[in-house]
Amino acid sequence: MKNLILSIFVFFSITVLAQTKQKFSVGYNKNVETYFLAELLAVDYRITNKSFEEYKKIECRKYQPAIEETLQKYVYQKNKS
Repeated sequence: MKNLILSIFVFFSITVLAQTKQKFSVGYNKNVETYFLAELLAVDYRITNKSFEEYKKIECRKYQPAIEETLQKYVYQKNKS
């Protein structure tokens, strides 16, 4: 019984030590967001898959204030072409 408890303790200790040595990095790429905004601005000109893009545009406005602000700012461009 002691060997079993000791084995479990050693297993969990190794698992915890292995997790603390793992590293990950978080990055930001402004081009990814710029592309996403360009996609949303182009929804009105899409032919294929337009319904999903409209849905994405409506949903993203709800929880991403930068999207809402950008779409409001460039709405006047619709009538310029």
